[in-house]
Amino acid sequence: MLNGLKGHWFMKSLALVLLCALVLPRIHGANNTLGAVSKIYIGSMGQSDEAERFRILLDTELTKAGFTTVDAPEKADGILTGALAVRVYADESIARVTVVLKTPDGRHLWDKDFQPHAHLGRIDTVKLRAQDVAKALRKEIGKAVKGK
Repeated sequence: MLNGLKGHWFMKSLALVLLCALVLPRIHGANNTLGAVSKIYIGSMGQSDEAERFRILLDTELTKAGFTTVDAPEKADGILTGALAVRVYADESIARVTVVLKTPDGRHLWDKDFQPHAHLGRIDTVKLRAQDVAKALRKEIGKAVKGK
């Protein structure tokens, strides 16, 4: 009888260990998906004054889009970096930005290139690119959440 009880408990324990081995990586891995990103650290977007201004504008636009921006990469679900290019002409300026979102451990989650698009009148194209990035990221994360 005692051997039967030991065998029963051993089998239950083994089943629990196997279940944990299968389930825990999936739970942990869920935090490394695009759909799990809500706190974003905005990293370098270039070395120019306009790149620094873009970071500030992007912080505002990401907040408006429902994200929380954080002041350190370790506090973030995602780290957003990129490169901003601004061309200035006599009557207008054109901004283009390419961004990459990665997990804090460096896993690629999302990237996109935002090219200038048609607009009427004088417009702050750097601010427009910040709005484009925030909207596109919110849309992609929404798709990722629905796809779960």
